[in-house]
Amino acid sequence: MRAIQNVKLHGPSYSTKVDTLIKHLLWLRDEDPGAKSIIFTQFLSIFGFLEHALRNHGIGYAAFKRLGSNKSSGIQMFKDNPNVECLLMDARAHSSGLNLVNANHVFICEPLLNTALELQAIARVDRIGQEHETTVWLYVVEGTVEENIQALSERRRLAHMGDGGKGKSKEITDEDAQAAALEAANSRELEHASVTKLIGTWEEGEVVDKGDLWDCLFGHAAPA
Repeated sequence: MRAIQNVKLHGPSYSTKVDTLIKHLLWLRDEDPGAKSIIFTQFLSIFGFLEHALRNHGIGYAAFKRLGSNKSSGIQMFKDNPNVECLLMDARAHSSGLNLVNANHVFICEPLLNTALELQAIARVDRIGQEHETTVWLYVVEGTVEENIQALSERRRLAHMGDGGKGKSKEITDEDAQAAALEAANSRELEHASVTKLIGTWEEGEVVDKGDLWDCLFGHAAPA
């Protein structure tokens, strides 16, 4: 992280998160030459900032989003053009069976309560035919509600591990067993979740329960 933050940017600052992501991509040019990345966000406002920032810093990109008719051409550019380093993906731009194994880095711009959305983004890269190790980067801004969202998401994922889908959790100590349990829990999550129902009909954001919303905003404080 220190090496990434030491990358110098020229031009206007967009936000802490966007600036750090741009630095991260520039850092990858040196650390992992030829690497291709998927950048996944549920917020169209972030999408617009990223497009502008990528252009300003000479980072080749293609876009795959819900609005517009350039989905297939954007994906083809990402696959065929070595100068296109990353693909921006809108959470609402679903495509069954989309295969992006030419990428080896996945950036998730914000934590998600609905783990299935996160898993779907990763599964497009880390799947059969992938010949490279997949690295997933999750961006969480310290001292914000994002920390509460990530904490709740982690608690749920831990609860799923080892329950065999029966609703009971147990402690798993062996590292290999932990990995296998997490893989099984993730598979169940994807199998049982209707991804299209996890994204709202409004412009941005995921569908969450009111109780989850309260926990994310106010922690364990009891409602008034």
